[in-house]
Amino acid sequence: MASVPDLYVGKEPATFEFDGSPVFIGPSIVVRAGHPILEGREGLFTPLTVHYDVPQPEPAGVSQAPPPQNAPKGEWVAYVESCGGSRAGAEALSKEQLVGLFGRR
Repeated sequence: MASVPDLYVGKEPATFEFDGSPVFIGPSIVVRAGHPILEGREGLFTPLTVHYDVPQPEPAGVSQAPPPQNAPKGEWVAYVESCGGSRAGAEALSKEQLVGLFGRR
């Protein structure tokens, strides 16, 4: 599935005024999607092709359901880690605080 481009590069050298100042764009000038410099000048830019990318991290999310309220604190700490929280941060809280923050609502 194709994604919406996030970066654009100038197609060829061009100069125009932007916010009261002259701006030069060209093949080495990269602009992020949504920047106002693109508005009305879309024809001067083309989506940037990344030839050598790195794998993107998986989005953090809950990998499991929360443990039962009577589960030991260690299970709650592991659950917080699975949600993207830090072990040290979870261990600094009481079990009751963990249940209150991460338990089912």
